[in-house]
Amino acid sequence: MASLVVPLLIPTAASFEAYWNVRGCPDLPSAKWGLHSGNETLLVGRAPATKSLGGLPFLSENGTAFNGGVPEAMNATLHLALLTAQIEATVPADFAGLAVLDWEVWVPNWDAMVWGDKGCTYHGDVYRNLSRAIVRSAHPTWDQAQVEARAKADFEAAALQALVATVRRASELRGAARWGFYAFPQNYFVCSPTGTLNPPADAPDAPASYQCGYENPLVGASLRAHSDALAPLWEASTALFPSVYLPSADTSPAQNAAYARAVAAESLRVARQAAARRGATRPAVLVYTNLFYHHQPRLLTAQDLTAVYNSTAAAGADGAVVWGGTKSCMDWYVDGRLGPAIQAARQQH
Repeated sequence: MASLVVPLLIPTAASFEAYWNVRGCPDLPSAKWGLHSGNETLLVGRAPATKSLGGLPFLSENGTAFNGGVPEAMNATLHLALLTAQIEATVPADFAGLAVLDWEVWVPNWDAMVWGDKGCTYHGDVYRNLSRAIVRSAHPTWDQAQVEARAKADFEAAALQALVATVRRASELRGAARWGFYAFPQNYFVCSPTGTLNPPADAPDAPASYQCGYENPLVGASLRAHSDALAPLWEASTALFPSVYLPSADTSPAQNAAYARAVAAESLRVARQAAARRGATRPAVLVYTNLFYHHQPRLLTAQDLTAVYNSTAAAGADGAVVWGGTKSCMDWYVDGRLGPAIQAARQQH
């Protein structure tokens, strides 16, 4: 998914709105299901080839560092200047919809940057390795523990500062829009009905039985603590767009419902806290859903669609944004699965 500015309607507090954001067929959804059509999708930022969002740093597949490579080595002034030029060139001055920034390169969570020991530039350990190298160069006599602690602190602080500055500048330039980053708060698919990572085979398969991600007793507290550490980002954002993509068809609708509920509930928790701190209306919470299983080329079943939309609506989310490849541009799927699932979700809100 590339970085987007998506011109969509702002949800009302009492409704659960659904927004069609499938590139390649923006006008497919039938009005009878109440899906808002994404008539325009403007790319701003992370295009697949360049990963460019202003001057945010990244590493290429061959390890070449751009804009410093890691947040603590970036030029913040240059970043904001480049970001300003991008937004002014791509976002209409009177734009008043939802603005979704997609930055899937690194996150301000050191412990989540573990994908691949080399060459992986999506949440990859290559970023941590560069941060460690910077600290070792500055402090050649430090031991491994000292290097690790400083690298983690420097990376996380600079990464958070960069994302906050990005949202603030975007809001300054196009204040009528609602701005936020895609997939924040992060999603975690750690589900079990017993509070363990290895539930018994005969455990009940019902949504209320599962404790997933932020609600899981084994990992939930640490995940919520990380969300709390990102409080400045929630305060700067005027919308939150967490992802509730389903990783595969191998999990049950009950697990999927519990997982989506946990992500939506956590997003609402931090949104309400942000509103209280800044004395303003809370950021809207719209979950990003994918019509395909994330790691399988299969469309979601009707049961899984219902599980995701019902659970997020019941948790209090303001709505959902529908993403998917061009193969999901099918009337039969919208009329036979997606539309009825969204209609059912509105009754849960």
